[in-house]
Amino acid sequence: MIQYYTAIGRYELRTGSNGAKQPVLLNSSRSYEPSLCEMLLWSSLLWHIRDQQELEIVFAKRKQELHICDEYSLAYYCTRLEHLGFLHIGSGYTAADALFELMAPLNPVPATAGFGSRLCSFLHLVFRRRVPLSVACRVLHQDRLVPHEQQIMDLLSQNSLSTAELIACIDQNLHDVRDSSVLMERIYSDPALTCDNLPAYVRASDHLIPVLQTLTNLYLRRLLVLERY
Repeated sequence: MIQYYTAIGRYELRTGSNGAKQPVLLNSSRSYEPSLCEMLLWSSLLWHIRDQQELEIVFAKRKQELHICDEYSLAYYCTRLEHLGFLHIGSGYTAADALFELMAPLNPVPATAGFGSRLCSFLHLVFRRRVPLSVACRVLHQDRLVPHEQQIMDLLSQNSLSTAELIACIDQNLHDVRDSSVLMERIYSDPALTCDNLPAYVRASDHLIPVLQTLTNLYLRRLLVLERY
């Protein structure tokens, strides 16, 4: 059995009552202040899709670098973050099945930063972090999307869609999904279909593998974050 792990949500730094900055994980309406080890695990999975062996190696290395020695296992932290809704695991007998189980119920959300944000990051890297210009300039570069990537980003920017719903939209050649009521009527035209069983329905889609490959590529390039509503 193959298992893939990834992070759900995003984070922001908030100032606590003592004046110290604390990372806070955010997913939909949920927020959570993680422990140091939980944050290490979550950040090891953000914009990554790892199998268990790779995750164990990365997590152990990061703990060693910070001289962290605690009594809890990786499985403990994975279970905890999964229960809280900030980590997701997909399992299957093939890599494709595991990837589908990982991505199908999640909502990919465009995370492309505007030029102003990229410029601020560039200035911070150059003047505060003393990063070489040749390296810092990479944050100013905006990935060019090929047509099928642009199609998916356009759909995701119009409405909140799970991966399964996105595949259904591609199946029906939908381009305008701004109206949620029309969207639901088209995707869930069969009264027996629900958000829970839609993944099983789209498994037979000819577009399943191409959409999964494109989504994964966009996610690993940090153009998407994954949420779950």
